[in-house]
Amino acid sequence: HTLEHCGYLRKMSQKAYALNSNVMELGFNSLSKSSLTDLAAPIMRELRDRIKIAVHLSVLEGTDIVFISNVQSNGPFTSTVHIGTRWPAHATVIGQLILSQLSESEVIKRYENLSNWEIFSELTPHNMEALLKRLREVRKQPFMVSWGHFNTDMAACAAPIYSQSNQKVAAILSVSCPLSTYSEDKFRNDVAQNVIEYANKISKFIYI
Repeated sequence: HTLEHCGYLRKMSQKAYALNSNVMELGFNSLSKSSLTDLAAPIMRELRDRIKIAVHLSVLEGTDIVFISNVQSNGPFTSTVHIGTRWPAHATVIGQLILSQLSESEVIKRYENLSNWEIFSELTPHNMEALLKRLREVRKQPFMVSWGHFNTDMAACAAPIYSQSNQKVAAILSVSCPLSTYSEDKFRNDVAQNVIEYANKISKFIYI
């Protein structure tokens, strides 16, 4: 009776009750007070255990991506990426995914003072025009794969994590491994689908 009076239960019949909307608010309040890294950590470990390679969480800061959480592979490979590692956003699939969610005017403003467009492969945008063209292509894609395009001997796959409160990208979930770990076909298909699935799992808990 107390829970019904407080709005946590509603009476369905003489002996049956159902949860009311106040219960959902309790959940939202709890989730909103948890950090992104805390919420993502167990799901990242689950993904690592499934595909056996390193898993990362990144956000955009200026014109860099910054790694805010990592789970090492449980195989012989040890990732050199650590919390706080920065990479140029324009040159990475992680950064391009985040930048593609911004308006072109926002992207131009972020890069207006950039003088050194670091080039890592023939696919690296080398100026603003090339970056905007690349981002128009990226906007059509639910995930991105790098097969030796940033680090020549490494594969990476990235998928966006969305906030439930505004449907904007809150972070990027990514995985990385040496090219020899998987065939390119298996990485682009099986591994990529796992990354998308687990990015969606994390998204369900994000309300920031």
